[in-house]
Amino acid sequence: MDKLVINGGKPVRENFLVYGAPDIGNEEIDEVVACLKTGWISTGPRANQFENDVLDYVNGKHACATNSCTSALHLSLIAHDIGKGDEVITTPMTFGATVNVIEHVGATPVLVDIQQNGFNINAELIESKITEQTKAIMPVHYAGFPCEMNLINDIARKHDLIVIEDAAHAMGTKYKGKFIGDSNNCVCFSFYVTKNISAAEGGMVISPSEALNDKVRTYCLHGMNHGAWQRFSKSSKQLHYDIVVPGYKFNMPDLNASMGIQQLKKLEKFIEIRRNYANIYFESLKDIPGLILPYSLIDDNTEHRCAWHLFPVMIDTNYFSVSRETIMAAMIKENIGVATHYRAIFDQEFYKNKYQFKRENFPNASIVSDTVFSLPLSSAMSMEDVRSVIKALNKVLPYYQT
Repeated sequence: MDKLVINGGKPVRENFLVYGAPDIGNEEIDEVVACLKTGWISTGPRANQFENDVLDYVNGKHACATNSCTSALHLSLIAHDIGKGDEVITTPMTFGATVNVIEHVGATPVLVDIQQNGFNINAELIESKITEQTKAIMPVHYAGFPCEMNLINDIARKHDLIVIEDAAHAMGTKYKGKFIGDSNNCVCFSFYVTKNISAAEGGMVISPSEALNDKVRTYCLHGMNHGAWQRFSKSSKQLHYDIVVPGYKFNMPDLNASMGIQQLKKLEKFIEIRRNYANIYFESLKDIPGLILPYSLIDDNTEHRCAWHLFPVMIDTNYFSVSRETIMAAMIKENIGVATHYRAIFDQEFYKNKYQFKRENFPNASIVSDTVFSLPLSSAMSMEDVRSVIKALNKVLPYYQT
């Protein structure tokens, strides 16, 4: 008998609950159609508007919209002249993009273990990894919960280092009462399809100075000193452009920005729905033996606000006769989409082989890497969807308990 078939094999729901479905309404559809009708679908006035709208929301200084958070991180490294021979300190508990961009510029990623009772980089361990080659710290606001930025910024100032915040999960997150993005660091957001707001694909660099933003923007579009909007609009006086640096094709099209403009208007509502669903998960799942809830993410104080991009849970392997992967496969069999966030960077083939990372140097991240998976959490979900996730866990986990 298939070990994933539980109690006769009838799933808890008939249709499959897609993990991380976007919450798209008529406003987004109408805006995209209006953009199409203008004939201006690549980078132009809507991308500029989206930049300004995000700046207004987070109280940021300067912005450049990009085609992904990956490219935003890449541009931030380049704008700070980080490259061959430099080291960048970051976390092992992140998506591959964080360390991939460090590799792309020729620098070396240096991993620091995460908190014992959390998922973010342990800021107290950062100083022990600083060398003469260290150029930057790249903290990741995992699941939308903010890192200890005061301590990280203090360390950076002490050692004359750059801080680039990977805020792919953190649109709408607050630290010490201020939005992530309201700082003197480069902060990089994601508007991928699963994020709290989506532009289908997209990202943004928030820069603390006009000079840095100008450098980011130049590298963002082929190294040209004038983009298409400046050259092709009726009011333009720029008939030619110069390639001032060998840049990239990282710009956000207006077609994507048009969706982001409308999504941003709904972000506060989206976060409130996510927080409500997270609270229901906490209350409904707290008594299941062997299921570890994300206690460090509970936003029960006024200083911080978790944007609740993810709801990560862990399994205590002492309670179960099977692996995390079997439990995830059983949830999928119940028509519940789940995901892994993340297998740690030191467990990924390329980085494991190149840098010979030793798991014993990352005891906390090693546990999370082996046991974590994310439950569906989206403002597009209904209350019935949430109940079906809870029902599936209450069905699957006791079945596999030792």
